[in-house]
Amino acid sequence: MSTPKTIHHINILVRDLESKIVVFEKLLDKTPERRALQNRQVQTASFQLGETYLVLVSPTTKDSVVANILEEKGEGLFLLSFGVTDLEKAIDVLQHKNITNAVAETRTGIDNWKIQDIPLIESVGCILQFTELS
Repeated sequence: MSTPKTIHHINILVRDLESKIVVFEKLLDKTPERRALQNRQVQTASFQLGETYLVLVSPTTKDSVVANILEEKGEGLFLLSFGVTDLEKAIDVLQHKNITNAVAETRTGIDNWKIQDIPLIESVGCILQFTELS
């Protein structure tokens, strides 16, 4: 069985990436790695804290999925991703436990992370996701 082992990354959705980077650089005393995810139409700034990443996410277009979420929910916690050793087995476990009844598409994230959103039967207010640990 493959269950979550860590919190891999936490995404915070922001309107103005540059101003939020300044705040978090001061707070964490770190410089982030910046990346664009063209397929998601976002810019990101990742701060590594131990084995966990704090990722600021800002949409680059007004009509992307992420931009729509920002308009609907506003800034703040957007996504929580758990680290698992085997992505397929972890999703199978959730289906067996009736926690999810849908299978989202596996995709590639920052640093070629293999990730999959978890469409829960019950909403928890943010997107949950699994990231396969390498």
